[in-house]
Amino acid sequence: MDSAFQVKGFSMTSCRLFVRTTILNDNKQPLIYYCSAWFISPQHVATAGHCIAEGPEYIVDRQQPGFVCCRFAANGNCLPRYRYRLQSWVTTQGFLAKLPSRSNDGAVLKIVPQSPKDFVPPIPQTAFGAFTGSSPPEKAIYMDGYPMQTLEDGCGEVDELRRYQTMASRPAQLIDSRTQNATAVQYQMSGCAGMSGGRVLSRGPTGRAFGLQTFGYEWCQGPEGKGRGVTGVTFVSDFAEDKCGVCLKCLMEATP
Repeated sequence: MDSAFQVKGFSMTSCRLFVRTTILNDNKQPLIYYCSAWFISPQHVATAGHCIAEGPEYIVDRQQPGFVCCRFAANGNCLPRYRYRLQSWVTTQGFLAKLPSRSNDGAVLKIVPQSPKDFVPPIPQTAFGAFTGSSPPEKAIYMDGYPMQTLEDGCGEVDELRRYQTMASRPAQLIDSRTQNATAVQYQMSGCAGMSGGRVLSRGPTGRAFGLQTFGYEWCQGPEGKGRGVTGVTFVSDFAEDKCGVCLKCLMEATP
């Protein structure tokens, strides 16, 4: 089980994701996209689909797609024993297409240790589908991830894992498109860039993950949903074609 929650620190489950693109920044260097990711098996991490999906925003560098880092040195560099290379990935079908798919904003990435003979094993997170007979998420839940260093209140350094508790502010129907079950949720997000793809957990800081921090989509959240979506959370689902949830186990099985 992952370590108990703290305000900040490091984790062998929840890590920083660096995605290298083919777009050059003002210094003529490859643009790096920052997100959060968490292990669902020793060889796979889950993250938000928009962190790795290719489209108008950017194109992933196929030769050097990026890496996952779970612990940093004092100078901000990733420690080699905690670094894992991206090998392949699968995003939810239809993402960035003209379909109601931003709610289904998930991805699974296959990774390999940067130093195969000397690496720290990750601790996979237990995840469960939100609509598989389980009780609805509680009013108070936990989220974590690696925020970008920005002017936003509460956002920190690139190499700091931040974990926080958030409360459901008011009910909003989030509908499972297959079973038509619904649960009442609307969570306040951190407001920090770079948290996309981070875990959403219930039942305390060492509880099970039931969702990903994502864009959200109004189609799944009833008439009150607007723009980004009222939750910013995409639920873990057990159904491959669920438009309002991401089937992590399906994506993991499909990852080449």
